[in-house]
Amino acid sequence: MQKRMFPRFVLTLLLGAGIVAPALALTPGSGTWVKETATYGTPDLKDAYVYVPKNTAPQVLGGKRALMLSLHGCGMTASTSVIDKRFNWETTAEKYGMVVIAPTVPAGTSSTRVAGGCFDWFGTNHNRSTRDVVPLIKLIDAVKARTNLDIDSNQIYVSGLSAGAGETHVLGCSFPEYFAGVAPNASPTLGAEAGDISVAPKRSAQQVADTCRAINGNQFNAWLDTQIFSTVYGDKDYLVLPAHNVRNRDGMQIVYGASTAAGTQTVAGGGTADLWKDSKGRLRISSMVVAGMSHAWPAGPSGAQTTAWVDFTRVDYPAYVTQFFFENNLRVNKWKIACSVAVPSATSATVSASATAASGATVASYRVALQGKTAVNDTAAGSGASLKKTYSLGNGIYGGSVTAVDSKGVESEACQLPSFQVGEPDPFYAPTNIQATGISSSAIKLTWTAAAGATAYDVKRGTVTLRVTGTEATDTGLEADKAYTYTITSIGAAGPSAPSAPVTGKTLAVTYTEKVTATVTGHYAAGRINVNQYLQLGAKYGYNASMTLYKCAGAWTNSSSCGPLQ
Repeated sequence: MQKRMFPRFVLTLLLGAGIVAPALALTPGSGTWVKETATYGTPDLKDAYVYVPKNTAPQVLGGKRALMLSLHGCGMTASTSVIDKRFNWETTAEKYGMVVIAPTVPAGTSSTRVAGGCFDWFGTNHNRSTRDVVPLIKLIDAVKARTNLDIDSNQIYVSGLSAGAGETHVLGCSFPEYFAGVAPNASPTLGAEAGDISVAPKRSAQQVADTCRAINGNQFNAWLDTQIFSTVYGDKDYLVLPAHNVRNRDGMQIVYGASTAAGTQTVAGGGTADLWKDSKGRLRISSMVVAGMSHAWPAGPSGAQTTAWVDFTRVDYPAYVTQFFFENNLRVNKWKIACSVAVPSATSATVSASATAASGATVASYRVALQGKTAVNDTAAGSGASLKKTYSLGNGIYGGSVTAVDSKGVESEACQLPSFQVGEPDPFYAPTNIQATGISSSAIKLTWTAAAGATAYDVKRGTVTLRVTGTEATDTGLEADKAYTYTITSIGAAGPSAPSAPVTGKTLAVTYTEKVTATVTGHYAAGRINVNQYLQLGAKYGYNASMTLYKCAGAWTNSSSCGPLQ
């Protein structure tokens, strides 16, 4: 295996010395959720809540507040599922001074809405003047227009779960000039149909990218150059398969031109986030998988712990995504710092930084974040005009960043450290003992023995890739009695391994569970065939002809081998 070697000298990345004006005093809010009294748009949106933090000295960008729109999933409402620590926005909102809006699905009728209280996320027929985006944008406009809130239009973000995640993606692509950051959680593939979420994605990454550009009329795509994207999903999600989130990530890589891997970040609570940057070196995408989590919003352990479809035992995603958005926002004129890293020994690295705060302020603190075998999240690395600190690290390849906060609470732009190597990398291999076994007529289960140093695995079948953090995966939505070939690649701090040797599994043959003999007309009368099938079979065999039908996977056919109706 070829080793990646880096010379032991100082690597410096200078991001300039621009500064912004000192932070303005913010008007504190009540620190409670307040229900909106107005109705917005058509269909009617009349159930929404707004949280304005009461913290008088929050950690803000450019002296103004950010705004987060938080969208729930099907069968949920803002009052019963999002507010009052259910989605757990409150602590993070107070820390960053961020206003949060939590609306319920519009109550008005919509020809495009599915049953179950869902946002109308599905399909490709989206634009800027119809469906649920209309009242949601009107709600944002109304809240950001309130001068006492001091909301920065360059710091508006949107996030959501499931159907709300689908709507999050639609909003980010339809109105990219509004949303500096987009965060779908357990999201269907952009443009998918409502019934396609529990099977492998039917849309390609290129189709996701094309739809994202098209639904804003191809008039606002320049704004996509300064938008960032964070997706999160559970590796045990059975309702919206994990592959949908990966497909959305791949589509947004095309939209943003963000195809360069920027490292892997381990997140407390079982999260593994792959980071991606664009050709300008800007961090654009975070794609996080949460080990052991099913279909849920990852609220973290400080949430209310009483809400369906919310996970309170793993990653605190409100804290993660807000920090990701604040550190990597491409629209706010942040003050900047310079940073570098040196590798003086096989067991350590020294991080240096220098900064000049805005007029009337001093550098209050530095934060050093390193991703690799020994993760570092040092929020109190130092203060003042310069920083130099050495960290003891395990061997391997690292990436990271340095940020600073001034004495007025204004955070700097993140200075990205170049990749560096400490010591010799561990040998890194694909997993072994791979088994692929058909467990039904439409699914194959794969198992394997873990590879040393691997934090995740990419299971590949043709152009389909499923990322998991455990040592098993189930590929669903397959054809019956058909062989499929897979390779598995280990993912770790040293990058991806070579793919494993191919392994083949075969789905089970479909067998019928029931058979009934009757005339063609009798089958139609009993509801086993629809009117089109009735006319087809009657014309071919005669309406009074005797025919045996076989029930295969819930559908009726005249083929005993469960082939199509003929």
